[in-house]
Amino acid sequence: TKASMTTETLTFATTKYENELGLDREGTITLSNHIYGVNVNVRVLQNPVKVERTENGIATPGDLILFAKAVNTGGSLSEFMKNGEVVLLNDIDMSPVTTWTPAGKGEAVTSITMVMTNPFTGVFNGQGHRIKGINWTIDAASSETDAIGLFGATSGATIKNLKFGNEDGSDKIIITGNLTSIKSIGSIAGYIAEDSKILNVSNYVNIE
Repeated sequence: TKASMTTETLTFATTKYENELGLDREGTITLSNHIYGVNVNVRVLQNPVKVERTENGIATPGDLILFAKAVNTGGSLSEFMKNGEVVLLNDIDMSPVTTWTPAGKGEAVTSITMVMTNPFTGVFNGQGHRIKGINWTIDAASSETDAIGLFGATSGATIKNLKFGNEDGSDKIIITGNLTSIKSIGSIAGYIAEDSKILNVSNYVNIE
């Protein structure tokens, strides 16, 4: 017969962690009972240490992710802004990032109508810099937004002075999963509304 049920509290300690990319660190702790062949996996996510900014703007892959999260939650974008515009401070290499949640959320109602939940409404100025190393896989079935791209849904926004992807065409966004609703998909932005503008932007990212 099996042994009686016991309960034990386990405590794991980690040290603070930060790197120049500003990305989250994640891993898995596996608890195993070899006698009965039972394994339990616990996913662990450690946020990067938030350091005080010396200059407002987006300088790392982690910054770009935090910017998208702020848009999607209706949070403040002030730490990414100069003179009223969200700005890139340098080229951003997104090679370490394998998935992406677009900046700006929307919910499709019909094939031509989308309800904006938290669209991007400001000015994004790439200042001539490039976002490269794009190799993102997005599960359309579980996506938080029906608008998919670097930006998801935009309303009254301006995206300008940006190069997206490497010119050799190696960068791509891969859409997987069964569609449970209508999706608006584009490299720069999935859904653009209310006089949004894309100015002086070069796109080299393919959609698969």
